[in-house]
Amino acid sequence: MVTAQIGASADTETAILLGPVDSAPEVLLLLRNDILLPGQNLQLERDGKTYLLLPTGGMERGDDYDLVRCRPMVRDTRE
Repeated sequence: MVTAQIGASADTETAILLGPVDSAPEVLLLLRNDILLPGQNLQLERDGKTYLLLPTGGMERGDDYDLVRCRPMVRDTRE
């Protein structure tokens, strides 16, 4: 379990990443409820890499959290 900052702007959210983002085809992300909008992708910065997290539609909702299944992709940040 890793606590990760999602986003890089003033509206950055803290999420809990469940599982390794580098080696898994999908990861689970625990967010506060109602943060993720339909069709929205998330960005994760970790260990000097930027990942785009693409929600796959698998989501569980609780009273105060959303558990989101995402497919991670490494973003190329070279210029």
